[in-house]
Amino acid sequence: MNSSTVQTFSGLSACAVDLYSSSYSEESRITIRDTNAGDRLEIEGLTNAVLRGAVISYVHALGYRKEDEAAKKFLQEFSQQVAKALETAEA
Repeated sequence: MNSSTVQTFSGLSACAVDLYSSSYSEESRITIRDTNAGDRLEIEGLTNAVLRGAVISYVHALGYRKEDEAAKKFLQEFSQQVAKALETAEA
């Protein structure tokens, strides 16, 4: 890591988050883009395994939110997308 400073960003209610994982190399990145101003923060140099691990960790944590209907709906939609992705990968 080139920076040991922690930077906190707030007011990101109007933003888009993109997760990118290369199929040709072991590089991934996370981009957070302010949809109003167009400013963006990019975190590069992640491995695909790190990005995948973060997604798995996030999904795992959602499983503990038993009363959260939005989390349940997301997990159902996510499950459907995973099933479609597996069909494509196995074809």
